Amino acid sequence: MCGICGIALGGGGEVDPATLLAMTRAMSHRGPDGDGHYARGGVGLGHRRLSIIDLSGGAQPIYNEDRSVVVVFNGEIYNYRELAQELKARGHRFATESDTEVLVHLYEDLGEGMLDQLRGMFSFALYDVRHDRLLLARDRFGIKPLYYHVRDGDLYFASEIRPLIAAGYVAEPNRQGIHLYLQSRFAHGDETLFRGVYRLAEGSLLDWRRGQWQVRRYYANPVIGGPDDERDFDTLFDEAFGDAVASHMVSDVPVGAYLSGGIDSTAIVARMAQHARKPLHTFCVDFAGSASEAAVAERTARRLGCEHQQLFCGAEELLALPEVVRSLEEPVGDPVIVAQYALSRATRDAGVKVVMTGDGADEILGGYQFLAATIRALRWQRWIPAGLAQALATIAGHVPLPLVQALADLPLGVAAEARNRLAWMIRRLPDATAGEYYDLLLALHRPDELAAAYSPEFFRESGDFAADSFAGTPAGATLADQVLSLQYRKWLPANINLKQDKLAMAHSVETRVPFLDHRLVELAASFPLRVKLDGRRNKILLRQAAQRWDLPAEVVTGRKVPFHLPLGQLVHDKRVRDMVDDNLSPARVRRRGLVNPDYVAFLRKQADAGDYLQGKKLFALVILEIWFRTFIDGEER
Repeated sequence: MCGICGIALGGGGEVDPATLLAMTRAMSHRGPDGDGHYARGGVGLGHRRLSIIDLSGGAQPIYNEDRSVVVVFNGEIYNYRELAQELKARGHRFATESDTEVLVHLYEDLGEGMLDQLRGMFSFALYDVRHDRLLLARDRFGIKPLYYHVRDGDLYFASEIRPLIAAGYVAEPNRQGIHLYLQSRFAHGDETLFRGVYRLAEGSLLDWRRGQWQVRRYYANPVIGGPDDERDFDTLFDEAFGDAVASHMVSDVPVGAYLSGGIDSTAIVARMAQHARKPLHTFCVDFAGSASEAAVAERTARRLGCEHQQLFCGAEELLALPEVVRSLEEPVGDPVIVAQYALSRATRDAGVKVVMTGDGADEILGGYQFLAATIRALRWQRWIPAGLAQALATIAGHVPLPLVQALADLPLGVAAEARNRLAWMIRRLPDATAGEYYDLLLALHRPDELAAAYSPEFFRESGDFAADSFAGTPAGATLADQVLSLQYRKWLPANINLKQDKLAMAHSVETRVPFLDHRLVELAASFPLRVKLDGRRNKILLRQAAQRWDLPAEVVTGRKVPFHLPLGQLVHDKRVRDMVDDNLSPARVRRRGLVNPDYVAFLRKQADAGDYLQGKKLFALVILEIWFRTFIDGEER
């Protein structure tokens, strides 16, 4: 895990080494173990290194035998040993034991076709000197970040946005990106909240040749669904999952894990324990005064022989929002980011550089409640005529909240919002698409709330923005399979993976995600729905596997405990109230011109009364204002 950056000049000239140095310094936290630079003519590459594989010999940039191909790389190639063996058999000479070096030799043989051979998480920049070709690439599911910006015909790119600022980019807000953020709590297109700065999409490459460039996808997200045949799904899953975990343990430094107490992370740790020669280091967050899996995690850690550390998260951690937002760069409107940030800091303080996480399990195995709700709504669609839908929506809007809580298995604090969204879904039954339902269930703000939430000026402006769903393009054999496919395009790379990478790398910690090993993802995609999701049962395949592995019953059958801060309590802490006042005073809100001050007052009142979702909306606005002050206003925070 490292940081990369670079420049390609479109009109000739020489890359300024001082600019490259400024770019690498801006992301020194991503690679405290060393830096390296390459500059030749109009192309320059920079690198910050976090040493994990080939500690003494893997310094970058790395070259092929005659130095006609050079690369800087961020991530891990888990099958690099097999690839290196094949390349050596074909006559290639290796100068290091690093996984990075396979890239230059693979490129010599296969060109951009090399990407199909890679198993891992990565972003890299490879320069072909002979053909004056620069190739940027990002892994299949966007685990590793890569941003780019074109200014006056010149290309600037980096693992983070601050190096682009160090190279002369002047930060401006992208107002359409802000609109997307307020809808979904993250900027869910390839645009960011920074005007003119783009993410290279997951599974894509950027091909730059003498100032001409194009972005294209090299990997299409897997089509979900396959035949419900005689395959032994349990055995296939066990083997693929075990192989994914084992491959992700490739490292020359110890590998730990985040252990929440839920089934995803517990399954990871159980499989890791089979390969570890020493007790694993595991880490968990305990939220003050809130539902928590910390006690389950501690019992599981003892059972698996782990050295376990529990981190308390409360008001003190919430007050760190300014430094968290600065590290995140792209705001994600969920205050739980402070817990992930603190967890990464504790990991590094314990001397652990690499940790596994359970991210991706919900995506590949149908773990989210909103997926099941979307599938049910679409199945009802064909049976309910428009007139009946309107009548049922009226009835649904008056269902008692305790009944909503019981039926939806939700905390009472969000039952009122769940009821509103249920009524909205039923009203749209006659003609809604899967993407519309998906957007509604995941939205921070529903479309009908925006007129009240936005300032009149910003609401009028938002009407001119291009409509942008944060569902991906459906790719499945059946209606249900199509729903499961929606989250690969935006939800996963622009939200889940973005948070994990940025908040861990702020403390020079590499996170690995075995559930997103592309071989496992593609295998799970080919399985029929019944082994993933059935009614209110989810991740069936994983739960059955956990039973066979003799994991604790409280893990196997336990309901998912939301990973969130107890906002209903924390908003009453004077220091937290002061932070909200400082960032969302009526004068400041009016000056920013995006949100209606009366709406902010409403959110504050509801949050004080214990409404969790309204509290979450409130802190999404706090986070957005901190982002403005940090990156647009240039305040030191």
